[in-house]
Amino acid sequence: MKVLMIMMLLAASMLGIATAEDYQNPIPVLNDQGVKMDAADPFVMRFNGKYYLYTTGAEEIRVYESEDLVHWTFKGHCTRNGEGRIAYAPEVLYWHGAFYMITSPSGNGHYIMKSDSPLGPFDRVTENFGYSIDGSLFVGDDGKLYMFNLPGNKSIGIVEIDDKTLTPKGVNKSTGVTLNHWTEGPGMIRRGEWSYLTFTGNHYLSTGYRVAWASRKGDALGRYTQPKDHTLMINSVFKDSFTGLGHSANFYGPDLDSIYTSYHCHAPEQTGGGLVRWYCVDRLLTNGGWLYTTGPSDTAMPVPSQPDVRGDAQGDLRDFADTAEGYFTDVNASSRFTQECNFILNGGEMAWCMGTRDGKTAIITTDGEKLYFTVDGKTISKANVPELGENGRIHTLRVECTEDILYVYIDAMRLLTVKNPAVVADTIGALKRDGAAYSFMAHTAKALGDGDLTAVKAIPGRFAAVHAVNGAMLETVEGPELEAQAALLGLAIYNVRVAAEGAYCFDLTVRAQDAGKTLTIHLNENAQATIVIPAAPEGADWFTFTTETIALPAGDHALSLAGEDAAVLTISAFTHAVMEEKTWALDKNQRDGIITLGSFAAKNGALSIGTGKNCFALIGGQGCTDYEMRVTFDMPRQGSGFSGFLMHATHASIHPDQVAEACYGYGVAITNTGLTVRRMNYGHAMDATKIKIDGWKNLEQATLTMRMQDNVLSIFVGDAQEPVAVIHDAAPFTHGMCGLFTTGKELRVAELSVRPLK
Repeated sequence: MKVLMIMMLLAASMLGIATAEDYQNPIPVLNDQGVKMDAADPFVMRFNGKYYLYTTGAEEIRVYESEDLVHWTFKGHCTRNGEGRIAYAPEVLYWHGAFYMITSPSGNGHYIMKSDSPLGPFDRVTENFGYSIDGSLFVGDDGKLYMFNLPGNKSIGIVEIDDKTLTPKGVNKSTGVTLNHWTEGPGMIRRGEWSYLTFTGNHYLSTGYRVAWASRKGDALGRYTQPKDHTLMINSVFKDSFTGLGHSANFYGPDLDSIYTSYHCHAPEQTGGGLVRWYCVDRLLTNGGWLYTTGPSDTAMPVPSQPDVRGDAQGDLRDFADTAEGYFTDVNASSRFTQECNFILNGGEMAWCMGTRDGKTAIITTDGEKLYFTVDGKTISKANVPELGENGRIHTLRVECTEDILYVYIDAMRLLTVKNPAVVADTIGALKRDGAAYSFMAHTAKALGDGDLTAVKAIPGRFAAVHAVNGAMLETVEGPELEAQAALLGLAIYNVRVAAEGAYCFDLTVRAQDAGKTLTIHLNENAQATIVIPAAPEGADWFTFTTETIALPAGDHALSLAGEDAAVLTISAFTHAVMEEKTWALDKNQRDGIITLGSFAAKNGALSIGTGKNCFALIGGQGCTDYEMRVTFDMPRQGSGFSGFLMHATHASIHPDQVAEACYGYGVAITNTGLTVRRMNYGHAMDATKIKIDGWKNLEQATLTMRMQDNVLSIFVGDAQEPVAVIHDAAPFTHGMCGLFTTGKELRVAELSVRPLK
């Protein structure tokens, strides 16, 4: 019976993928003449069942409207009198019955504008109050207005906004979030007990411009945890124009349960080489305090789905019926659901019927001052409602309900939390009351990320193992941090979309105690691989290893992972590449097959760089796994910083206004006493392993062989058969290019060769 249920779930979910409309990033947004427009710093706001998009531009700020985040209608300019010209990163928040836009004039400080409509016109209500760029407003559960800001340009802070002057007041508190260089573009979203903060780093013209994340348990106010693996979106693959990913804004999807993020990209081939930024959107997935994405995608993905039922009491009722008592609809009975009701108070009380509890009507009511959860007229829970503004304004009631918890929000303020609510959605709707009116209403039988289970997972890409179609049936264990849950296999089935036919490897993060157990991977019921979990690095409770290559066809498939009581935390897939065996004749100044970023040059019988530069010389592809590189080099003497060699390097970029360590991978830096092996992660502080080598201090030239095999880095000096160092990393960089790097120290390589190990 259990197998039958799984297969039925699988068939239903795959049918949903097959029938869904697709979109592809970057998504065109057109003006009223049908001309595709740039969309730098795209900010998306949800209000009354629709979405509104605002972007940075040289003219007055443009606004677009959509119901699905993909098909946008140009609605004109929402600022006037030149106040929106060259206004950076406009963001809009609904608060106290009005729309407030915060934006930065030419990137120099901030002012706030106000409107009665998301379409504008917005008029300025403050002078420039500073605080750098990229301010982001949010409302606390206390009803107060707050602003994420950039207090030192390398971190993100939170400051309260005075409700009368609409300018910052009090102490600017740190979130603890930084990218160790320019940090901007904060965007916050909540789900359950967690708040997630996304942000952008480096220079927007760099291919290393990227989106990262942090999280905290509780509301948005406070310090966030930024894990070691904090990058959410980056793409700096050589010769790929889908780069410059940044400036995230996060919001709930049309189905009410999903979470999406908007960001921009560069795509020069679409503008004849011009560096224009375009609108993109991808789905976010959560697991405890962890955040994942189905992106960054520039291949077809499903258009965001709509709620199970929806309707507008001021327009098309669609799935709702107008009765004497109210606007109602019947839904498939569910104890897990998310609902939305937009209402207007004119001195009366609104009432929203969520469904039933023990066969009795369960209702949320508010008069704008108190909020009540009642069953058959008896109060179960109540709360005070912060100031909502004057009568006659639309407000949004949001209800999230599971068997364990009920959350009730008004205008993004979480006002009620009820444990064990025991509510079943069956007949739902808005009750007609004097002094109250309604507009958009919706319901979906998902809550707190249920949709993440059936969401399409992109390959290549990364996702949590618990996000399986049959995830609700899986046993789980707690992972290593941020209360993420790991799937205890069993059998887990995933909806996946393979971008292109090819050879892929999977990185699996597993529990150390499960070493020696067997996992199997199937695609559409066809066996692909049998895997024995290897031994963990010493001292690790969880670790990541890489499978052998697996051939996958393009398109939508059911991927299954089975095991014998093995706990799997994450699944990541990448396109595999084989390192080509080659020796460079540097005495002939040969450099073909070497990608240089910066001023590395083959001349005078060596591949070399002088002092004072940040440079990379890279070999192979980002999907290369097991290989060996041998180099003979002169000892670096001149310049500051450090120089050396790279293994498993990805997403390398060069730009004067970013961190020097602009890549991911292992850096083997040369010193006059030995080596320092570092995990390079765009300036993020990492542990380093120092290796002393006797006799190096006075050497003029030395030889190293560096071997990456099975996620282990071994380093050999000269022709020695025994390594001078073996680096085991529980969270390894599992694939990437090899090569040379410098952050200002001279480097001269006289001999260079690479060879694959498999």
